[in-house]
Amino acid sequence: MKRGRQSLSLACLALLAVFGVSDTFSKQYAEDTQATLAFASEDPYQVLFLIGLAQAEKGDYTSAISIFRSLFRSTRTRRVQLELARALFLDRQYKESKRLFLEVFENPNVPLSVRENIKLYLDEADAALGQLKFSFEIVADSNPAGFTDARKVTIAGQTLRIEDPPENDTVLGIKYDLAATKALTEDASITSYLKATFVDYEGGQFDRWRTDLGLSLAPRSTPRFRARMGYEQAVFDGSQLYAFPYATLIFIPDPLNQFRLNTELQYGQLDVKTADYLSAHRFIGNVNAKRQFSRDSWVAANVFVEHDDAKEDAYSYWGGGIGAELSIPMNDYWGAKLFGSLALRDYEDHDPLFGSSRRDQAYTAGISFFSRLMEILGREPEIGFRYEKRDSNQAFFEFDRVELIFRLSER
Repeated sequence: MKRGRQSLSLACLALLAVFGVSDTFSKQYAEDTQATLAFASEDPYQVLFLIGLAQAEKGDYTSAISIFRSLFRSTRTRRVQLELARALFLDRQYKESKRLFLEVFENPNVPLSVRENIKLYLDEADAALGQLKFSFEIVADSNPAGFTDARKVTIAGQTLRIEDPPENDTVLGIKYDLAATKALTEDASITSYLKATFVDYEGGQFDRWRTDLGLSLAPRSTPRFRARMGYEQAVFDGSQLYAFPYATLIFIPDPLNQFRLNTELQYGQLDVKTADYLSAHRFIGNVNAKRQFSRDSWVAANVFVEHDDAKEDAYSYWGGGIGAELSIPMNDYWGAKLFGSLALRDYEDHDPLFGSSRRDQAYTAGISFFSRLMEILGREPEIGFRYEKRDSNQAFFEFDRVELIFRLSER
């Protein structure tokens, strides 16, 4: 596993090198002739624009807002409007910021990559202002129980034949998602949040719940640091799968471009009442990055490491992985997302049933098609499929599944 940890460290460094360069809306719009100001150094508009960017980078959002507001009155360009909206957002003037962002977001001539970036700010502004969003999707799952693919396994030295449960066949279900937030302070430095997911499969035996309730802390005095404290739990077929109280620290190296790169460190206590030997102290580290690589396309990436210190060493593990998502336009109304991930887990001691230390490799891949301008029932449509596979040196833990998804979500 030492080699695996070194590989993950190198992957993190590569992610920082590729995604760590700051970006601005002005760079995204640099090729947009309708929104580009003259770049001649003697142009007073351009001089003011650059001063506004410099003030925003220094954290003097009041001065940046004043400069961009004056420029916008004179130029009425989307490029300046976006920088004004962002300066207002960083100054926590969320209502006006949201209004300006929406004006650009809803323009069909705006490049997909810009709309995708704006959506990040709109989601954060909604969370600060208070929101209640409801989305749902229709799911077809080929392996709802995540049952093993193996037909024979060896347990405690005995070879046993495995038969797939008759009810574990492709099923249709509806997945409901609820996201709610409410600011508890005037400047939204303390926000409460609730995320709930319910999957209702035909027949009912595979129904599952997951809820995540907590507080988010974003003090003005520490713009590079945020924190979350919450309680997550999951229920499957009427029985609790786990409970997970946790605390998360988030580091944002560049608040001006806070969605380009951030790091999360999380600690929690996993409690599995029906299988107490799986209960563990859980540590997770994430590096998340997102970057425009062409005028209309985005790539997002994630590298993570994880460690479960379980009550029994056989179920303690080190793990890690990497994932990526590519968003590209298809036409003026539709875009496509291609995504995939690879994750590894290496358990620390011999499993008492299978007689060896477990090692897993998990893979996901898929594609979806989405629209930011079209609406169905007041929601944005997305359709796609996802393939998931897990390989293991212990055949009992191997499985694969295919999911077909049709989703309708609020912006």
